[in-house]
Amino acid sequence: MLAAARSDPRSLLPPKFFNDLDILSTAQGEVVVFSDSSYSFTRSENRIEVLDGAPRGRLFAFSLATQQLQVLLCGLHFPNGLQSFPSQRPQSEIIVAELSRFRVLKVNISSTRFSLDPAHSAENAYFHGTSTCDEFGYLHHALSAQRLDNTNNNTTTNASTDANTIDNSIIRNESEDNYRRFGVTVFMDSVPGIVDNIRWHNNSFYLALGGKSAQPFSLLWTAYQSIVLRDVIGKFVSMQLVEHLLIPYGLVLQVDENGRPQRSLHDPTGGNISWVSHADRHPITGELWLGSHSNAFIGILPQ
Repeated sequence: MLAAARSDPRSLLPPKFFNDLDILSTAQGEVVVFSDSSYSFTRSENRIEVLDGAPRGRLFAFSLATQQLQVLLCGLHFPNGLQSFPSQRPQSEIIVAELSRFRVLKVNISSTRFSLDPAHSAENAYFHGTSTCDEFGYLHHALSAQRLDNTNNNTTTNASTDANTIDNSIIRNESEDNYRRFGVTVFMDSVPGIVDNIRWHNNSFYLALGGKSAQPFSLLWTAYQSIVLRDVIGKFVSMQLVEHLLIPYGLVLQVDENGRPQRSLHDPTGGNISWVSHADRHPITGELWLGSHSNAFIGILPQ
């Protein structure tokens, strides 16, 4: 397993929770990118990992040409489903769900911040995808810097331009510059549910949401607001009881390649299907096939 020099030792721990993968046709050949949701807990202990919400997840890349396994990024909060952009040639970008942050990230795996090339060793000496894996590590600093720059640009633009003629291209261009600089950015934030697998069909991403994070009540959303509350639940409430307290809900979100919502499908009572973990269009019939980690059946929604 390879990682950049001066990597956090936690980035090289053996994976315990393989989750999702995709194969990218990059300029250097085919690369398998996959997520490891935790280096501490296994799949059978996934409820504990979800409730804890710590940044124990990582993103890996395995080159079929060189047979080398590389750690691209650590410090992720339960990285789950991931999906490439099939229309790209060559491919270099993926989106990956951060389940316990209710968001989706976009990662450029060809970024120099994730490179092991000696030519980038000076640039990446202390600041790269695996330099720190804790809550305030590389990922936090990369995303915080982008939010700060976007806020500053938004303030400047509003102060110097009439409200009806604001040119958002200034903010967009700065955001793209930061994405090139850090190799990671937020694709979607404040997603209205717990993002599980992500799949692509006909220029759209389909996000399977295993529950909702909106009113009238969401236990996980509430628990994530307080580390004390999570600690109390983890120590004194059984995971079986926690599952019974979750409100069944079926939810699938369809978004475009820029993360803009196009359509949402709901089963508010969960009477037909709930806890959706996978949503994908059948390549021939166009039916939407719905999988779940809790249901003993596959739901099929006609086109």
